[in-house]
Amino acid sequence: MNPLKPPCTFKEQIEILKSRNLIIIDENYAEMILSRVNYYRLSAYGLGLHENNQYKENITFEIIYRLYEFDVRFRYLFLEVIEIIEVMFRTKIAYQMANKYGSECYLNDSLFQVKKYHDKFIEEFALEKYHQRNAAFVKHHEDKYGGKMPIWVAVELFSFGMLSRFYGNMKVDDQWKVAEHFKTSPVFIRSWLKCLVEVRNICAHYGRIYNRILSSEPRLYNEHKYIKKDRAFAVIIVIKRLLNDDSFRKSFVLNLNTLIEEFEDTIDLSYIGFPTEWGKMLGEYIESK
Repeated sequence: MNPLKPPCTFKEQIEILKSRNLIIIDENYAEMILSRVNYYRLSAYGLGLHENNQYKENITFEIIYRLYEFDVRFRYLFLEVIEIIEVMFRTKIAYQMANKYGSECYLNDSLFQVKKYHDKFIEEFALEKYHQRNAAFVKHHEDKYGGKMPIWVAVELFSFGMLSRFYGNMKVDDQWKVAEHFKTSPVFIRSWLKCLVEVRNICAHYGRIYNRILSSEPRLYNEHKYIKKDRAFAVIIVIKRLLNDDSFRKSFVLNLNTLIEEFEDTIDLSYIGFPTEWGKMLGEYIESK
């Protein structure tokens, strides 16, 4: 087992980067950035830009930081649109279950496929309810209804991961009723939710999306079979499919296109899985790329 590396000052970090052939035009600027963005976090954006621990020719500190800035904006774009999708699924799932089975259907294990998964859900729900015990709506239902909640209230306590697993354990007929709203089948919805949960969690914890291999690969239709499923563009295809409101879809695609145009001098689109004709694949809102 190797010993841990000793800590370095910001100036020492700059010297390490210079020793690895990274061009640093303004050391004061670099030191200011390193005092705000952890060296280890920033260095991850150099993946693919060096070989044998040496940066390729003409790679500057500014390029690395610009990749970081792109990723920050890229994450915000994902978070904004995934929120819309998550809230939409909360609504569709709660509506389907409540109107078919009643207000407290989520507590009845006979309405789900696998009892042990439902038992786990009940444990998670109780924990979430405790963690959010000071929320106004939780207190209201505690005071007025002895803690009982109808599913359309309870669903607001579900994490996105809980919601995804809840859907996956619903009876197949109920899964179909929800999937029909998105003109697809449960097998796709289950896959897409799992993928979106991973991306949402990465973004919410400020993780890197640029040049990242995703572990939850979404199931895609045959028309998209050549897309790399473990990269961000596959997630974009899923998002576009789930945004059934044209104004949301148009806004997302246009904002994405604007972001790419702003950083096209720095980013490598292949690192986030964009195919050559990505513009055409995203539809009529932007000129073909």
